[in-house]
Amino acid sequence: EPVTEYSTMTLSYNYTYNKNENDINVSTILNGDRFTDSIQSRLNNNYSNEHGISLSYYYNKEDKFRLSVQMEAQPFSRGISLSGFSNNYNLKQNGVNYSPGLYTRYDFSKTSNISLHYNVALRGPELSQLQVIPDYRDSLNISLGNPNLTGEKRHNIYLYTMLADKKGKSSFSISTNASFVRDKVVNDITITASKRVSMPVNANGYYSAGISMNYNNKISKYLSYSLAASGNQSSNITITNGVQQLIPNTTWGLAARLSFYNIDWYEGDISYNIRNNRLTTISGITNDLQTHTVSVTGIFTLPLQFRII
Repeated sequence: EPVTEYSTMTLSYNYTYNKNENDINVSTILNGDRFTDSIQSRLNNNYSNEHGISLSYYYNKEDKFRLSVQMEAQPFSRGISLSGFSNNYNLKQNGVNYSPGLYTRYDFSKTSNISLHYNVALRGPELSQLQVIPDYRDSLNISLGNPNLTGEKRHNIYLYTMLADKKGKSSFSISTNASFVRDKVVNDITITASKRVSMPVNANGYYSAGISMNYNNKISKYLSYSLAASGNQSSNITITNGVQQLIPNTTWGLAARLSFYNIDWYEGDISYNIRNNRLTTISGITNDLQTHTVSVTGIFTLPLQFRII
């Protein structure tokens, strides 16, 4: 719906209903008699009602400045009925998932611009993560819910800039992105001599940040080159036997390419890439992996229009 000469507003809605029934009955035979295995037998019935609501505002003035503000909300109602291991458990959950976002772009010229995108995602935990009856379907890997679990709060930001000359002979772009999560849901894993038990918990310390740059230059009508660089730093979370660790990961890369075209007998490119990945393991050991790649691609045109690819 138009609001002003340069702005519009939209509203959308959708509804989803799901219902699942899962009945697992495990029996054992002893001396010719059949017995129900009360530990591995399990009844799992669940349903969900989800309402998707999206409200967006768009502003565009003469294709020079653009702005978009969006709010997404998902009211939900969920229920789960579990029985197993001599327990009966019913759980209901009502809440709202939110995801507000902002996008803006400004054009300096027809070939140069800058844009920013930011959004937040606030989501409640799933019912399967909250239920407290242990899942013994795999006796070596047991999963257990956590009724005190809270939802994740994720923040994402992306910034992009493009600068190019009016004739299109050269261009430079740079983009940066960052993401961090509060109360990230991770599995707390307890390992013993006979089993492995996992339970979802909230933890802080997860993030990811990256940057990439690219430069292109057309030297002549036959030849151009491009240079690129990128890097990323992230930190993941692991919890084993109650000990929380932050696992850093660093990646960077460089690339160069020569491109040939408008030549009677050849069109293609030659490129070189180097990539380095540094990962620290749970035991504190740092590993560096570096790869180098050289590639040549193209089409050779010989007399009588015979081509070798």
